[in-house]
Amino acid sequence: MLVNLLADKDRFVAFAARRALEKLPAQEWQEQVLSAKAPRPFLQGATGILTANPSPEVARRILTRCEAILRGDVNEPGQKPGQISNANYLDLLRVVQLSLIRGKVAPTEVSTLTQQILREYPRATR
Repeated sequence: MLVNLLADKDRFVAFAARRALEKLPAQEWQEQVLSAKAPRPFLQGATGILTANPSPEVARRILTRCEAILRGDVNEPGQKPGQISNANYLDLLRVVQLSLIRGKVAPTEVSTLTQQILREYPRATR
């Protein structure tokens, strides 16, 4: 139930859901977040995972999912299949940064993700 609230249009509800999830054992909700096709539950949930359980292994899984989203493995309501909004793209970049820092992952370990980001940057308004 809480994972679904991560996509709430009211950012305060999404924030409260994320903070509540951070208090629960990550094993109970982590897979739901990492397999989410919609970007908001993944981005909010990944931030929560990195707050509650910032291990290198989890950070790498989050970075792998970010890479998949950039390749088009995403379904955002109101966007063409495989595309995300500019706001979610910025949040994705924040999650990448948080994953690298909190997970202590060297950027050289995710060179394909780095190349994907470079191809998209600067991002044109869609």
